[in-house]
Order: sequence, then structure tokens, then C-alpha cells
Amino acid sequence: ERAAAWRIENRCQQWNAAFPRGTKVRYFKVAGDEANFVDTKTRSEAWVMGGDDVVVMLEDVSGCVTCNNIRILGVEAPPGGAP
Repeated sequence: ERAAAWRIENRCQQWNAAFPRGTKVRYFKVAGDEANFVDTKTRSEAWVMGGDDVVVMLEDVSGCVTCNNIRILGVEAPPGGAP
């Protein structure tokens, strides 16, 4: 469990290092639904929520969202999605 906690915290730190507040993103409201999205910007740093998910706040979106449902605009996604 320590290793898993370290990995998720490391992922969060990598996200924050690579994508500062104001980064342009495409937020997919439903995972896997490529037609249901909003282009927006991040308005917070990412943080770990629930011990197993990295989340961030977005402009014009209520509440935090999982980084798993975000694609960075202008950057090709690495294998396995965003960091």
C-alpha cells in the first residue's frame, strides 16, 4: 500500500510540474465518451483525493475532476493517458 500511495503522489507531483494553472485542457465529462467534452483551462494545482485519484479544478466546471478524464490541448497524450 505504501508503494501505491507513493505512485499516486508522484503522479500528482508530475502533473503539477508539467501542467501549471491555466493549462488548456479538454475535459471529457464521461470516461470513454469522446463526443461529450468541454475545452477549458485548469484553475488549480492537482491533488490526491481519496488516496487513489489525482484531481484538479477547471474553469467553468463545478467541483474537482479526475485527471484521467482530461487531455492536455496542444500536447500529444503519452501512452496510458496524461501523467
